[in-house]
Order: sequence, then C-alpha cells, then structure tokens
Amino acid sequence: ASLSFDNLLKVAPGITDVIPAMEVSWIISSYIPLKVEQASDGRYYGGYDLDISHLQPAVLDFQRGYQGLKELLLVPGSSMSVMIQGGPDRWSQTVDFIEEYDVNGMIEGEAIEEVSVAHLSSSGGRFYNIMCTSMGNYSLTFYRGNSIGEDHPKPAIAKVSLSLTCSIPSMITLLVDKPGNSLVWIKASSQSEHDARRVHTSLVTVVNARTIRVAAVALDSTARPFANASSLFLNWSLIDCQGLAHWDQVARNEANHADGLWDANLELGDKTGWCIVKASAIFLINNKLLAPSVYAI
Repeated sequence: ASLSFDNLLKVAPGITDVIPAMEVSWIISSYIPLKVEQASDGRYYGGYDLDISHLQPAVLDFQRGYQGLKELLLVPGSSMSVMIQGGPDRWSQTVDFIEEYDVNGMIEGEAIEEVSVAHLSSSGGRFYNIMCTSMGNYSLTFYRGNSIGEDHPKPAIAKVSLSLTCSIPSMITLLVDKPGNSLVWIKASSQSEHDARRVHTSLVTVVNARTIRVAAVALDSTARPFANASSLFLNWSLIDCQGLAHWDQVARNEANHADGLWDANLELGDKTGWCIVKASAIFLINNKLLAPSVYAI
C-alpha cells in the first residue's frame, strides 16, 4: 500500500503559476500473524483427529483469536506434518524470500540429530514434516518473510514457535464405537474411572449384530494425547468374548488396519452379554524395548 500527503497549494494574488505540491510516501506491509497447524490425521496411529476447520484461510482463525498449534507430542520414530499459515507473502522476485526454521536455536542445515525436519516444496513451501529420532523436549521456530530490498530498508520476517515433546506414553485410553478420535472423546475416556487393573469401571453399552470401531490413544502422564504413536506396536486381545465378538479379519488384513496399528474393527454377534477388549502398547523400536508395556481395557 502507498500513502501520500500533499501540502496545500499556495498561490500569491496576481500570480498564475502554481507551486508544485510536495509529496512523501511509504510502502506499508500488512499480513496475518504466522501460525502453525497440524496437517496430518493421527486417528489411525494412536493420535487425534485432524481438525480441518483450522486449515481454512488464516484470517478466519485470526478474527476468532485462535493462535494455532502450540505443542506437539510424538513418540520417537514417528512423525507429523504441519502447515505454516499467515505471515508475509513474497513481495517481488527481486527480494530474497525467507523460509527457514531452527531447532533449539540451531538453524536449518546444522547438525540436529534428535529431530528431523523436512521442508516440503509443495503448496507454496508451507508444509514441514517433523520426526522425532530420540527422546527430549525441543523448541521449533519457523520464519517466513522478505529480506531487505531497494524500497524497504528493513526486513519483514514473521516467526512462530512450536513446542515439541519426544517421549513414550505413560498410558493409553480406549475409544469404543466412535467414528473418530476427537479431543472431546479422548478427554472423556481418559477421565473415566478405572480400577487397579486399568479396566473401565463403567461399561460401554453398544447395539449388537454389527461391526464397531475400537481405537487406542497414547497419552502422557498428564493425559495429553500424542499426535502420532505409530512407531510403537499395539496388540489387541479379547477376553471372555466367545460368541459375543470377534475381530474383522478382512479389515485387519488391509493396510490401514494391520496388526500393530491403533484402531481395529470388531464384529459383534447376535447375543447379549459383556466381554473385555484389551489394547497393549509395546515400546519396541528398532528391536529395543524402551520401557515396560502399558495397556487399556
């Protein structure tokens, strides 16, 4: 944008010449604040649903006061894609455009062994894939903007930070007969009462003679859900379910429902009764047992 301020023309009596107006102008840049959004769905991998409402134009979130994703929990060996929204666009081809990141202050290109960040060139370079390679807490900062140019002596570069936790879950929780892994359902399940064996004390009642979805979600010690726990192996088992329920073998043989993944289809028989569904997470990565297994029933 350009603003101009003209002085008032001063013409002396009897003089027909007009004094040229003086003019001054500035280039003004305006943009939506930079924010980070999760760009991949974690429902099949021990995580939570992708909220596609936040992948809309960033101005709508800005008007609502939403500031984007602030923290991300990943199990070592797993990854998640994020999208950068807002910030300055490229002003011109003659100006250097900055798209960089750093991890704990170490800029892109330096040796960062604990966290792998891949800058994806698709979709205008706004996507990054983040992968944890070892446990720890990290801070990722993303930069986007324009460097110094002929008509602007100062750079205009926006930045946003994301807290990354790479760890193993302290517990898992189960979702039964839910179409997805919404944060509301995860919170309700994690806060429900359990006995000393981690068995839900309140029964989940479902209509029989149909197929239902069961899913496990990885949680930290404060019940925050992980975005992705796919690097851990999950074992499903049924207890006292003869004639009441069995696994959908067709679905379990498909790629997205193979043994070890975090959701499964359960076929219910045409009988009334109750049985136990158990999910056990095994912390085995690269043939190494990282910690004792945890389970949910």
